[in-house]
Amino acid sequence: MKVVHLMTTPGGGAARAGINLHLGICKHREVGVSSDILYLEAENPGENASVFVRPSGGLFGLRRSISRAIHRLEFRPFRKWQRRSGQARWERFSSVQAGWGEALAKAVGGFDIVHLHWVADFVDLKPFLEALPERVRVVWTLHDLWAFTGGCHFPEGCVRYRESCGACPQWGSVDVDDYSRKGWRERQAAYGSLDDRRLRIVAPSQWMAQRAGESSLFGQRQIEVIPNGIDLGVFQPVPRQEARQLLALPEDAFVALFLADSGGNRRKGFAVLEEALAGFPAGSRRILLVVGGAETKPVPGWEVISIGYVGEVDRLAAIYSAADVFVHPALEDNLPSTVLESLACGTPVAAFRIGGLPELITSDSLGALGESTSSAAMREVLLDRSRWTSDPARRLDCRRHAEKFSIDTMVERYLQVYRSLG
Repeated sequence: MKVVHLMTTPGGGAARAGINLHLGICKHREVGVSSDILYLEAENPGENASVFVRPSGGLFGLRRSISRAIHRLEFRPFRKWQRRSGQARWERFSSVQAGWGEALAKAVGGFDIVHLHWVADFVDLKPFLEALPERVRVVWTLHDLWAFTGGCHFPEGCVRYRESCGACPQWGSVDVDDYSRKGWRERQAAYGSLDDRRLRIVAPSQWMAQRAGESSLFGQRQIEVIPNGIDLGVFQPVPRQEARQLLALPEDAFVALFLADSGGNRRKGFAVLEEALAGFPAGSRRILLVVGGAETKPVPGWEVISIGYVGEVDRLAAIYSAADVFVHPALEDNLPSTVLESLACGTPVAAFRIGGLPELITSDSLGALGESTSSAAMREVLLDRSRWTSDPARRLDCRRHAEKFSIDTMVERYLQVYRSLG
């Protein structure tokens, strides 16, 4: 059995989950099973991974140029609304028309299983799925809702995907036959000819499975729930004193950690966190440690330290271990790997009761969840210092809970899915 994982890039939490699965399959060495990755873009693809060779020139080049020009015109109302609305936005809205179509299907036609992960701007659903050979099976892991909406990745409370989208709030639209309705129709046409024997849907969380199950496009399909797995050999507790010395952090400070690849994305909640921290009463030394792409600004009563992107996973483990609390203030999310990584390093988590977070933070020893996605709710959670006092027993509870989410367990579950497709 030959499996290929399709991902737009190797960056972000969704890609990390897919890469963990791929490496786990390679390590598992199941007899007769191989795993490869095909990216649209990647500087260093890695083990058994490559970058899609894009066709160019001739009729294909002309068709793609025309397609991109039409795409820009169609998205003009969206761009205008984003600018006009005055809201801090970054969340993506993506077309199903990437332009690679049959060429991509031809590139992966020799595999038995095509496993889709985060594939926006990479996979043209209808021409791609129609061009795949009949014997090829498709597995799709839903890292967000894009597969069954009109184009949004997270709907910001909208539930029109339960019917047929249209009048999209992310476009500021009141037209029921707008671009989101067109995207929904394109997905409906793409999936129509594939039954559960050829297309299997996997959700990393019960929350995502419920969203997919109530959607008009996937509501009648079989949906498996397989949580993401993390490398427990890399993400493990580093002694607190050692971790803080490595990062030149004072031992007596209260350290809150924020980590996100795209901190400028409103959905990641960094602005909510800053507002929550600014309302803290005067007290002992406090540090906000920021990892990733968030643009920081001074926060009264806090020393803000930004260390940018960290690619070395060993250093990430030390960063998680050095914090008193990992703060994940996302306003919408699925089953974030960063939360699992923090728990694996023995550090409890503060977050909101959204998405798959209640499936991860299941007891007080693992952290706490704010009941609303507000700065006041996050401030209330963080102000209870007794929750975040470093305690060996609590750190051990965090670690033991994270051990339920191993790569090996994830691999075994996915291999069962692959075999069931026959």
